[in-house]
Amino acid sequence: MEVKEVNTQTAYTYIWAIENCPILLAPEIIKSPVFQVDFLQNTKWHIAIEGIEEQIIRFFIVREKDQGSDSIELVFEISFLSFEGLPFETRSYQFKIAQCDSLEYERSMDYIFRIKRTEYLANDTLTLRCRMWRPKTHVSGISLCYARTRLGLEKRTFFWGIRDFSHLQKEKKEFYLVKSFEGTQSLSLALFVKKVNDVECVFIKVCTNDATNLLRFNCEISVINGRGKKFFRRKYTDLLTSTNNIFRLLQKKDIMDRKTKLLPNDVLTVRCEFQIGSGVIWSKIEHCVLLPFSEIDIGNFNLY
Repeated sequence: MEVKEVNTQTAYTYIWAIENCPILLAPEIIKSPVFQVDFLQNTKWHIAIEGIEEQIIRFFIVREKDQGSDSIELVFEISFLSFEGLPFETRSYQFKIAQCDSLEYERSMDYIFRIKRTEYLANDTLTLRCRMWRPKTHVSGISLCYARTRLGLEKRTFFWGIRDFSHLQKEKKEFYLVKSFEGTQSLSLALFVKKVNDVECVFIKVCTNDATNLLRFNCEISVINGRGKKFFRRKYTDLLTSTNNIFRLLQKKDIMDRKTKLLPNDVLTVRCEFQIGSGVIWSKIEHCVLLPFSEIDIGNFNLY
């Protein structure tokens, strides 16, 4: 049940900042650090976000397996915070939640990351505020907790020279390793020529050497001439390294017919532009505080 115009100062407040998030390009669901709310039967929780096919961003408030009762009735308030720390687009719900159950809602990816990015993504950081309390009750203090998560996201542009391209044997692979500057998983690229219906075609395969550590990536691949102009530009988005990523770029004949422009000294130059997301690389609760009522003036203390 959604609750309208909720106003309370006796709530547990959890603020979660997700850094390095100009786009949502993570291979798995992004989870906040787990937090425990003592005055709500020592229940444990986490927040999570997930991107769905570049169109939808889904938000979750998840109850962990804990020592509290099987089901507890709470009011939840979820907001985004602006660069000034002011809440906007606040939603409130009241319902009973069982252990390992969750509350979720969806938002347009385009709305957050393009149309309203200045409001949502100050300094490329998406900040969420979750508040929770039991309806019709008061607690003995105001609990606040601050958590921060940093995502791995690298933008890489490189030029890959394929020597003796006209003599490249069928199925023989040329390799390029894209090493991570952040110490995460590297990408491996392989270019090769293969016949398809008696036509020689140029393919590129993108993969990793470790299937357990996934990456999600966007890329643009093109062939350039001696002046750097792009030809045969190809874009691929929202791809996972767990899948078989083999891209057919063009026919070899397309290059050979333009060899004076595109094959100086029989060298094919491929320009590769990648956005590579490795998910959470750092996450922790940074600070928690409990302010007893005896130490504050409730009339002047406002959490918005």
